[in-house]
Amino acid sequence: MGAPFATADDVDALRPFRDEDERAVADVLLVYGAPLIRKKQPDIDARIANGTLDPLLAQLVAVQMVIRVLRNLDGVRQETVGPSSITYDLTEAIGRLTVTDEDLATIAPAPTGIGIGTARLGAGLGGGPGGIVGDRQATALPRRPWSYGFPR
Repeated sequence: MGAPFATADDVDALRPFRDEDERAVADVLLVYGAPLIRKKQPDIDARIANGTLDPLLAQLVAVQMVIRVLRNLDGVRQETVGPSSITYDLTEAIGRLTVTDEDLATIAPAPTGIGIGTARLGAGLGGGPGGIVGDRQATALPRRPWSYGFPR
């Protein structure tokens, strides 16, 4: 099991702890969060070591994971106190340690290999420079009345 990607101080810098209990929870969440990240990105340590992934991105993902849990540590979906009611956004504050699709996009390997490029197109069968009809190339074509669908 590898080391956590962030520390409780990193979490505290973006979302100050209310008390030392939250700091202790953050420490534990960071330890448990690291294998979750490694499970989704098994080569993350190698990419950090060879310089193809900035370690700050892995740190950011770990911190964001912990902050999401700390926002709603008990996993409350809705809370009513007297006449006031609060409903939590479950995509952000679910009270569980998770690696989101956005987290994965942050630490995903850069695309490599051959992608789909663009094709260079000429004037085609139309007239004008590079075209077949109305150009010198037309003389090399067989003389037929239909002439590739274009009248002569």
